[in-house]
Amino acid sequence: KRVYVVDDDRDIVEFISTVLESAGYEIGAQYDAESVVDNAVQFGADLIILDVMFPEDPGAGFEMARAL
Repeated sequence: KRVYVVDDDRDIVEFISTVLESAGYEIGAQYDAESVVDNAVQFGADLIILDVMFPEDPGAGFEMARAL
């Protein structure tokens, strides 16, 4: 299975990725809000772990969640 992780905090992304990779998941990751919907779809994600608060736009995560 494929999991796409989106968070502006690299430590969180690395932690989640390490745990899930050790459990056999394929991980895609992104650290900003640019083109998340397109990137997640292109990756073929079965699950998306999405931070909803981004410093440059506090509402960006909610907009992405709605679009997904």
